Amino acid sequence: MVKLTASLLALFVLGCGSSGVAPGGGDMMMTGNNGAGNFAGSYAVTLNEMVTLNGSQPFPFGGNATMTFKDGTATDMIEVLTDSTGSCTFTYNRTGDSATASPADQTCSYTLANGSHQTNTNSTHTATISGATVTVNIAGTYVGTTAGGTPYSGTFNGAWTGTRQ
Repeated sequence: MVKLTASLLALFVLGCGSSGVAPGGGDMMMTGNNGAGNFAGSYAVTLNEMVTLNGSQPFPFGGNATMTFKDGTATDMIEVLTDSTGSCTFTYNRTGDSATASPADQTCSYTLANGSHQTNTNSTHTATISGATVTVNIAGTYVGTTAGGTPYSGTFNGAWTGTRQ
């Protein structure tokens, strides 16, 4: 398991903390016209979370990415989270300086640089803005298959935090 853990964690940043609409992204058919409001813009964000892998005890994990919020067309706003492994899109409904994922459970699938294919499902994805600081709380599950065909799965729970660029 140590070998599997090390190879997965090498490129796990987007995987655990990211979320998105089914591959290809886009704004899902929901209601909302509040726009991105005070969230609008790009942020340098850092991930701090606890992760399990194949039933392991929780262990800390972190990473860095760029998070961008913009007005949605059918939802209030769209988040695009980008790091060295790719990007995922997530949609929200917003009230003032807080927002909740809409729909609640959203997934993102991608291939890591090491050849593993992973899908994340976020069951919690809420955002708050205070001045130039954004916090996005996340929790959910992930499943994947290594390039060699070994399945893996786990959970994540933590937050992305950062400041407007």
